[in-house]
Amino acid sequence: MLLTGIELPTESQYRDYQNFTQNQLGLSLGDDKAYLLHGRLQRRMGELGLDNYADYFQMLAADQEGQERQRFFNAITTTKTDFYREKEHFDWLVREIYPELREKISRSELAKIRLWSAGCSFGQEAYSLALDASEFFAKELSTGMDLKILATDVNTEALESAVTGCYAENLLSPIPVAFSKRYFFSESK
Repeated sequence: MLLTGIELPTESQYRDYQNFTQNQLGLSLGDDKAYLLHGRLQRRMGELGLDNYADYFQMLAADQEGQERQRFFNAITTTKTDFYREKEHFDWLVREIYPELREKISRSELAKIRLWSAGCSFGQEAYSLALDASEFFAKELSTGMDLKILATDVNTEALESAVTGCYAENLLSPIPVAFSKRYFFSESK
């Protein structure tokens, strides 16, 4: 079958991509994702003048510097994120975990908190962690508690955007209004 001139990968070729993705990223491309892979790679393959998946895979395998491999990772990873995505997880932290941490801080058993947003995409979930933690631990932070949040993603393009912390106003709607007013400002054009 042809889509925009490049044939879908054969089963064998797709398995090569599945194994490569699993080995390099620890991500599993399901058996039903061949069309997804095709849709996300055909533009890049066209830019490179390649018309089959075997040639592109050879290029990936031979990529010593990792630049094409990173472009591949950026192309195949999903960057779906929102502020307070999976809100029940954030609520659970505030309800169950943060009070336990506060208790340990009050008993001098804890002086720093480290949070990790893995697969942070464009950063909204990491910033959601920061908002809730800053609010919950405001007193502790004012007296020197050390809070750090690590945000990581295999998609370097998304991560570069996350570092800027700039978001369109319509993306802020899940954030409580009080937080929006306190922690965000409008950047003039």
